[in-house]
This record gives sequence, structure tokens and C-alpha cells, in this order.
Amino acid sequence: ILAAALDMRTAARERSGVTARIAHDTATVRGRLDALSSRLRLQRAVMVVDDNPAALYALVTLLASDRCPILAVTHDRTAAAALASVAAEVLVVHNYGEAPGLCRMHRCAVLVIDEHLRERDGTTHSGATLAATLPRGPRVFVVTSETDARDSLADAARITQAAHVTRTDSGAWMAGLRARVHAAVDEAAG
Repeated sequence: ILAAALDMRTAARERSGVTARIAHDTATVRGRLDALSSRLRLQRAVMVVDDNPAALYALVTLLASDRCPILAVTHDRTAAAALASVAAEVLVVHNYGEAPGLCRMHRCAVLVIDEHLRERDGTTHSGATLAATLPRGPRVFVVTSETDARDSLADAARITQAAHVTRTDSGAWMAGLRARVHAAVDEAAG
């Protein structure tokens, strides 16, 4: 019995060493995961992309609040100067295809993007297609003023897991978009 008790005591000491190593390794992994999570956390920011300077200004003004900064993306340097008064940051691009990369780089919680982005050379980009290249995380709202594109926009938004908004003359869409975007920022960035 005495030998068995000594064997049990030895085994308990060995287990406590293993348990201590496991606890140390767990704390190390947890610290690394916390650091990674912090570095990759989405920022409480909204990126707005529209090729029409007046529409971009209207969207930025609509979404501007003290809740989060607004980053405006344009290829029009003249519009950039006007946007600087309402946006936290204005990003001037040569090609709207750069928008998803900018959204990733700035870790924006929400992207509001026009469905039909026309370049200076006449080529176009689909906002929904650009949004589909984003990793999971940012919430996306695809907007358009073209009412005849409503059905195709709904399909594109569903495929890319984005919300879709049709801008109308009545303005009823504005309050809904603002509320949904701010709720999405809270959801995505906490």
C-alpha cells in the first residue's frame, strides 16, 4: 500500500508539471489570438464609393455622424476638395477596382458602394461584383438610382450577401439606409 501511495504521489507531481505546461501554452496561444484579433478588428468606419460627385457628397452627408468616420472614395480631384469638409478622409483613386483593397486596408466595418461605377475611360464596374471580392466581415450596401436595375440588383446583392438600396426621388430610402448602416457598424465593429 505504501508503494502504491508513493507511485500516486509521483504521478500527481508529473501531472502538475504537465498541467502547468498546458496552462502556459494556453495563455501563450490566447495572447497571440487576442493580438491577432485586435490587429484584424474592423474599424468603426464607413467607406462610401460613388462615381457621381453629387451623389457621393449626398451619401457622405447623409451617413456622417459622430458615431464613426466616413471615408469617401472618388476619382474626381475637384470633388475631393468639397468632400474634405464632410468626410473624415477622402481617397482619390485612378480606378474604382481599387475600392475593395482600400476597404481591406482601412478595415472599414461597412462599405456603401454604387452599383454602376463608371471610369473616366467609359468602362464600368459593378459595385456588387467588387464587393464580392471582400473577405467576410465588412457589411456591404449596394446602391443605385436606376429603378430598372432593381431586380438585377436584388439578385446581385443576394449572391454577394449585401443589402441593396434603390435611391428614389421621394427620399424615403435615406432614413432607412442611415439607420441600417449605423446598425451594421455597431454589429460589425462592436
